[in-house]
Amino acid sequence: MNHKNAILLMPVLWTIRSYVSERGVDEIRSWYDEQSVRCRAKFLLRIRFLAQTPRAGWRREPFDLLRGYELGEVRFNVDGVQHRPLGFFSPGMIFTIVICAEEKDDKFVPRRAAEIAESRKREIERDAFRCCPFWLPLQ
Repeated sequence: MNHKNAILLMPVLWTIRSYVSERGVDEIRSWYDEQSVRCRAKFLLRIRFLAQTPRAGWRREPFDLLRGYELGEVRFNVDGVQHRPLGFFSPGMIFTIVICAEEKDDKFVPRRAAEIAESRKREIERDAFRCCPFWLPLQ
């Protein structure tokens, strides 16, 4: 067997979910669909890496916890834009992305992104239908 061209598939350890609005719209997928090809590719690579990584590996640069919140941010830069999808951990190795923000001058855009994320987290905790399985392949 020629191992030179072999593809190594890593097991997916985490379930990734995304926020669904009151209107039934997957807000993370809507954000994704509006992004450039480069941004979508980088986003998928980051999420795929994290989905295949034990929790101890979820640390800064691909990820960081937000101080003062029960939230974390996926971190990646594309074309000079610092993207910061925000989400939270749930039991059973689940990470749910609730808003896709940007960071500019050490502040989120939208400015209240962390508060919006906390509110959406509470919505999901009250109503499991406010999130859905991640649609992109994680392996």
